Amino acid sequence: MATYKSKPVTVQQPAAAISDKFADLSTLEGALGNLPESERAKIGEVKFTADSLSIKTAQVGELKFQVTERTPERVVFNTVSSPLPLNMVVNLKPLTADSTELYTSIDVEIPAMLKPLLGGMMQKAADSFGDLMVKINRK
Repeated sequence: MATYKSKPVTVQQPAAAISDKFADLSTLEGALGNLPESERAKIGEVKFTADSLSIKTAQVGELKFQVTERTPERVVFNTVSSPLPLNMVVNLKPLTADSTELYTSIDVEIPAMLKPLLGGMMQKAADSFGDLMVKINRK
């Protein structure tokens, strides 16, 4: 199992408020719609339901993730459809009453011989997912 982590960033919202947004993922669709078109284009095609998100990429096609755990400290997404077993985790750490450190991590089962080929792509995915979580959790 390999783990790839995004850089931690500070979001000016309480951890509980961010965690509450994950109670129904379909509410995040509106946050994406509020982004400037240039930022929205970088994200690509993302769709939300109450308990899942789908990301369409040119390299792999559509990846669907289902929420399997929701706590005030983390939200875990496991793949429903993916060439490799993986999960994505949004980690939340309260810093103050009004700010939270947020970072994402991706745990993936990559065969040792493929790790050099896929490692960079997985790190980029962790960074991109982290950026997405920050953008949709801005005030």
